[in-house]
Formats: sequence, C-alpha cells, structure tokens
Amino acid sequence: VLHNLRGYLGDTLFRQAMSGIQADNAFTTLDAIGFKTALEVSTGADLDPFFDAWVFAPGFSVFTVQEMNTQPNGGAWDVDLAIRQLLRRAPNMHEQVPLDITLIGANNERQEFQTTATGALTSWNGTCSFEPVLAVLNGHNRLNQARMDDERLLMPGQNLTGTLPYADFRVYTDNIPDTTLIRVEHIWAGPYQTQLGWGVDQVSSTHYWTVDGLWPVDTRMRGRIYYHGADTNDLDNDLVGVTEADIMLAYRAKPTDNWEPYFDATISTGSLTNGTGYIQIDTLRQGEYAFAKGSTLAGVGGADAAANDLLLYPVPAS
Repeated sequence: VLHNLRGYLGDTLFRQAMSGIQADNAFTTLDAIGFKTALEVSTGADLDPFFDAWVFAPGFSVFTVQEMNTQPNGGAWDVDLAIRQLLRRAPNMHEQVPLDITLIGANNERQEFQTTATGALTSWNGTCSFEPVLAVLNGHNRLNQARMDDERLLMPGQNLTGTLPYADFRVYTDNIPDTTLIRVEHIWAGPYQTQLGWGVDQVSSTHYWTVDGLWPVDTRMRGRIYYHGADTNDLDNDLVGVTEADIMLAYRAKPTDNWEPYFDATISTGSLTNGTGYIQIDTLRQGEYAFAKGSTLAGVGGADAAANDLLLYPVPAS
C-alpha cells in the first residue's frame, strides 16, 4: 500500500509528506481516515481515489493494452492506445490511477509517457519520435498491480530452458537468430468471458498470460505452463477443482480477438482428479494464453465404400 502511495504522489511529495506527518504526529496514533486527512493537508492532493482503492476496499487492479493504433505524422508517429482495467477481488474500478506508458520500437528504442487511467477503458493519445510496435504499461512497476512480469534480452545461441521466475511460465529456446526481446506478463485477473470462439466453453476467470516482445524472423521457442486447482484457493480451482476433463489451452493473437483452442500444444493431465497438470506449448507465438474448458471434437459422415479414397489435408503427422 505504501509503495503504491509513493507511486500516486511521486518520490519528492511522498518523502516530504511522510516526514512531515511523522514529525507532526509524534507519540500519537492515527487511524486510516486520520492518516488520509494528514496526507491531504501535507500534500494538497485529493487522495480519495487512492484510499478508496487501496485502503477502504480489498483487491487489486491491473491495466492492459487493449489496442494500439499508429499513424505517421511528419517525422514522428501519432499513437492511440485503448487501456483496459481488470480487477482481482476488487468490488469497484480504480479511479485516477497514475500509469506509466513505455513505447518500444522495432530496434528497442524506448520513449516514456504518463497518463491517468480511470474506469474500465481509458483512451490515451501521444506522439512518439519513432514507430512503436509494442506498448508496456507500468513497466517500471511504480505500482503493485495484479500482474507479475519478466522481460529479458536473449542473444544468438543463448539457451533458455527454465521457468521465468515471476511469470510462472517456462520458455525453451530452439533458435535465436538475432537479439530477441521477450516479455511475459502473468495477469492475475480473468479476461472477459464474452470473447469465446468455437470450441471454448469457459476460459479461466482468475488469470492468463501475455507473451510479446521483438522477435526476429525464424525465432523459434516453446513454452510450458502448469495448472493448480486442487485447493479452493488455487488459481485454477474454477476449471479443474472437480475434474481436469476437457482442459485445454486457449489463445488469441490480440486482446480484441476471440479465444480459440490452441492446437499446437500437448496436454499432460496425469490423474484427472488431482487438480494439477501442465500444457506444453509446442510452438510459442506472440499473443495471449489462458487455461480453458471446451470440446474440440469434430465428426464427419461415413464415406460410401464404393466411393474414392478419402484424402485429408494437411497430413496431421507432418
């Protein structure tokens, strides 16, 4: 909570306020409302949005890039961002949230901006000195949010075979032809349940992953994610708390797409009733991944014995 308060106020004002409050209230006690009043007197800031979100209510918020559009403007680029707010166990949307925006170009150029996000969807417009291909929100973790992330730069020939420590996502590098930026965000909030494509009946209501970065042509990687749902407090209890039957991996290339079954993956359930297992992502692509439930069986009518042979393309084995 104090880390986020510092993010709302900024370093200088936060330090000034905390020092002043301790000096003015030495050897006394303050409850939450008294602390809020003292902070507002010391800083002149309206801290209702902060205290309503982080002190007087439970839960977390997290902000994700819903959509980015760019347009050349002379030697610069106009950028439009749609910023989506998701909640984890919070009753209301967070308001007046100071948010860092990092725009990244194809050659890893970076330019920093700030905005204030409010409600379910926030629009931001800015001008960047280069063409951005990736936008990162809260990249410096100025706020603790319902998200864990890992960003790293891979060099040609570098092997990566372990779990990204904060994102709970294993990455295996098969071919890194050039310097490669990979960024994985583990979003601890469920995506909207309305964007379900064919074969997906339910997508996780508690978490999903975003895989992005700057990947040169012929970059080849694999991934692995584990599900845990035996206990009611486990992230995947809503999907596999009773049975792991019909568990699948859902994927979408961008947040505006529907979730679809991801067939380039191998599911390892073990026992169907212990609530644990993993999915091997045989070809890792940029986009969003989530555990889901659904049915992907398809049927065809029987062929007449006198008809020509049935040919199926592409050949599944290849």
